[in-house]
Amino acid sequence: MKRLILSLLCICPLIANAQLEEECKKAMAMYKKRLPEKVRKNGVRAVEFMMTVSPEVMQRKDFNATKYLNACSNWAREKFGKENVFFIAYHRDETTPHVSLLLTPIDENGKLNARKFFGGRDKMSALQDDFYNSVGKEFGLDRGIKGSKAKHQTIKSYYEKQNQKDQELEKLAEDISQNLPQK
Repeated sequence: MKRLILSLLCICPLIANAQLEEECKKAMAMYKKRLPEKVRKNGVRAVEFMMTVSPEVMQRKDFNATKYLNACSNWAREKFGKENVFFIAYHRDETTPHVSLLLTPIDENGKLNARKFFGGRDKMSALQDDFYNSVGKEFGLDRGIKGSKAKHQTIKSYYEKQNQKDQELEKLAEDISQNLPQK
C-alpha cells in the first residue's frame, strides 16, 4: 500500500504533499472498501484512465480546459458508477492538462468484472464512441479512426524507420544528381 501511495504522490505535484498524502489515504480506503471479499488471482482490481487533448486543441481560444477536465470526470463517474471511481487527479503541469482517474470495475452484482466494461474490441470501440458523443462533440473534438489497426511503436523503432527513410532519400537524391544531363 505504501508503494501505491508513493506512486499516487507523484501524480500531482501541485498539491501540497501532506494534503495529497491524505487524499491518497482516503482513495485507498475507498478502494479497499469497494473490493469484494474474494478476488480471483487474475482479477482486475483497478483500471486507470487518462483523458487529454492535443496541444493544438489546447491553444484554441474557444477551448476551456477546466470544463473539459470536469466533463471527463463526470463522464467516467456516470459511465462506471460514481462509487467505482476512487481517485481523480487533474494534471496542469504539462503542455496539455489532463485528468487521470482510477476505478474499480465492479458490476451491478458487486463482482469485479472488467470484461463487462472493457472486454474486447467492440466494447472498447463503443466506449470511445460514447466518450466522443458525451464529451468530445461538445468541445469540438474529432473521434479517432474507427476500426483502425494502428499499433503503438516504440520511439526507438520510430526513429530507426525515420533514419532508414532518410538514408534511402539521400541515396535517391545522389542517384538523381548523378544521372542529370550534362550541360
